[in-house]
Amino acid sequence: MSGSLRAIAEREARVPSRGRAFRWVALCLLLAGCGSDPPPPVKAPPPAPPPKVVEEPALKPGLNHHQLRKVMNEIADPAVRGCYTVAYSGNEGGTGQLVVDFSVNPDGSVRSATVSDSTLANPTFEDCVQKVYQGLTFPKAPGSTDASRPYNFKNGSNQAAAAPSAAAP
Repeated sequence: MSGSLRAIAEREARVPSRGRAFRWVALCLLLAGCGSDPPPPVKAPPPAPPPKVVEEPALKPGLNHHQLRKVMNEIADPAVRGCYTVAYSGNEGGTGQLVVDFSVNPDGSVRSATVSDSTLANPTFEDCVQKVYQGLTFPKAPGSTDASRPYNFKNGSNQAAAAPSAAAP
């Protein structure tokens, strides 16, 4: 073989040994790494916290103030003004305050109604107001309701009006 061909043949013969040496080194490194303790297992992420439960505020079992005011504004107040007009038309006095305390059953009927505070000192008028409230019918509710209704009266133009702080369930 010529010199150049011989050199090529020798190089070719050495390449596989270099490749074997590289494989041998890689295998030794791989086996050396396998001889140590295995890496710790990957920890699973902690479970997601349970969804927060949003609690709704506890509902009161009786009527709400909107339901009470609707009946009082539409039915009770005009009837109380009628009682006032009959009691004080052409009479002196009639200026003062009156508070009606009442309880409503779950079926909407009025369980009790009393005039708890009056500066008018007119039993006939107070009895009329009490009967007005005893005859009212409210919407049905899951439970009973206790409330009060204040009134302010001013004789002079025969005016009767519910006090600003109307109903308090």
